[in-house]
Amino acid sequence: MSHTPHQTPGFCSVLTRIQTHASQSPEKIAVICGKDQISFGELVEKATTLAALLGSRGLAPERHVALLCEPGLRMIITLLAIHKTGAAFIPLSATHPQARILSMLDRSSCGLILCDTGNQEEVAAIGVELINIEALDISTTIHPAGPPWQIAPES
Repeated sequence: MSHTPHQTPGFCSVLTRIQTHASQSPEKIAVICGKDQISFGELVEKATTLAALLGSRGLAPERHVALLCEPGLRMIITLLAIHKTGAAFIPLSATHPQARILSMLDRSSCGLILCDTGNQEEVAAIGVELINIEALDISTTIHPAGPPWQIAPES
């Protein structure tokens, strides 16, 4: 008998771990990216807000959404928001030829692309609904920090 994550003793999803940290220590830093950082409380709050916005646009379990954005806090928030909706994400890269992007979207029956401003032009002509995640108001508060990209260690 194979175990699924829900049957595995002691299994805890990344989302559950982050939400647990947020409820226990909301002020602790969750992610540092370059000079920016976000606390567990802010991360969960912003991801929940974005998940509600995406849900109102039809994102739900068993749905697929493409994601094309530069690594950073906005990408982490967006990935958690997608996870909260129960949808699956299709990672896209601006370096992929347009034919490959179209093929990936077609094979996944993906009707929605989430992108940042820097990549919006790359996918605007594809003919799939496009949401610029930087244009959505999730009121992300970014604080100065230090070293480049890292996930804060559990404490």
